[in-house]
Amino acid sequence: VQDSADLGVSVGITTLESMGGFGFDYTLAHVAARDWALRHTDDVLRQMATTTQRGVGQAIARWAENGEPLQALADDLQVFFAPKRAALVAATETTRAYQRGNETAWQESGVVAAMQWYTVKDERVCPWCNAMHGQQALLSGFFPGGIPAPPRHPACRCFTVPVIKEP
Repeated sequence: VQDSADLGVSVGITTLESMGGFGFDYTLAHVAARDWALRHTDDVLRQMATTTQRGVGQAIARWAENGEPLQALADDLQVFFAPKRAALVAATETTRAYQRGNETAWQESGVVAAMQWYTVKDERVCPWCNAMHGQQALLSGFFPGGIPAPPRHPACRCFTVPVIKEP
């Protein structure tokens, strides 16, 4: 990429010089561009994050409605992320969406007292999540240690199950 950019600049300089003495030193700092970036970069990054968040949210909502495999969502997210990152975001954010949706449904049911943390109990479970297995939390609260419901980290495969109120 750098070589291509350098070649493009070289061709541009040669073209300008052949048009009657125009010169250009691309090694000089573009002070106005630098100043603009210093003033506006935070705004641009916020706008990009908002656009990405909205697009990811819409893609997950479409996926939840259409019943396609998770890879289809990961493919859709490649508009925003590289393939490996898209797969990671797809797995993590669908876990988050379903967890939060379950919590809402459980609260609305009136019969769920709490939620209990479960891992898949295999060799890939991280030590953080392994320590959470079996812990309970109220639906409106956090698990012991102030830990929110899964996912606890990217690619977390943990989930919660409802604990029904005693009759």
